[in-house]
Amino acid sequence: MVDRFNADLDAYAAVSGEYELPEIDSTVIGYSVVNKYTYKVSKNGTAIKVYDCDGIEFDIPVIESVAYDELKEALKYDRRRLSKAWRVWKSENPDSELEKDEE
Repeated sequence: MVDRFNADLDAYAAVSGEYELPEIDSTVIGYSVVNKYTYKVSKNGTAIKVYDCDGIEFDIPVIESVAYDELKEALKYDRRRLSKAWRVWKSENPDSELEKDEE
């Protein structure tokens, strides 16, 4: 899940030249830099520590937990931003596409 998002973000950056995605769910129209998610498995293999693009930490035990659901929501939100970035990039009228609220 995280690796797939990072690969998709890299693919967008390879085309657009930057890791900036449009803001969504906000009254502000603009872009912000999105860093790749990072993660590591604990030494004893019982948990995964994931950091999202804003550096927010998710400690996820190997057994599914609330943190896992929160991570899925964070990835879902950033994937929506990435999808909007692609639509803006491919649009004949990027400013108009950027202003659209529907996702």
